Amino acid sequence: MEYKHLTTLKSDREFTNALLNENPADTHLNLCAILSAVGKHEIAYLHALKALTFIQAEIAEKALEVKNEKKLQNRYTVLCIAYHNLGTELEFLKQREDALNMYKKGVKFAEKYLSASNPLTKNLKDTAAQVESVMEKEKQRRMERDRKSSSRLIRTHSGINRSDLRPTVRSRQLSQVIKLPAN
Repeated sequence: MEYKHLTTLKSDREFTNALLNENPADTHLNLCAILSAVGKHEIAYLHALKALTFIQAEIAEKALEVKNEKKLQNRYTVLCIAYHNLGTELEFLKQREDALNMYKKGVKFAEKYLSASNPLTKNLKDTAAQVESVMEKEKQRRMERDRKSSSRLIRTHSGINRSDLRPTVRSRQLSQVIKLPAN
């Protein structure tokens, strides 16, 4: 059950029953979505992590019983959603590199078990590309800021101004007085 559906429920009891389904991974993903929507990203992250743990264990257990991968496809979708939600929460927590890693893991599983044309696969790829782009722009801004900062540091904190770097009249005169013998 998705968050949008949960918001249309009338009573607290209906809400609780909808939230607590039979599968703990799905329950934690629902909690993650709700908490994220209200800005509780640290707690949402923890629920996404729990969902990932539960879905991984569930897939490992079912993979031993079920030889047909198609029967597990729904659970692989949940696995990819868990990676997506983890990435999203890590982005909110300003941990973009970790978020990118989660998106890339989601892409890997989505391509292997869903398909390259699956909307979730495309979404994970697009999101990973966007995060990479943001990280590259941040890196460029940091490099530019560091370059400006270091040049400003050299000029202002070394006690030397550009005018101090020009030879003085006295040093020019000394260079004219001292003549080195030719070999």
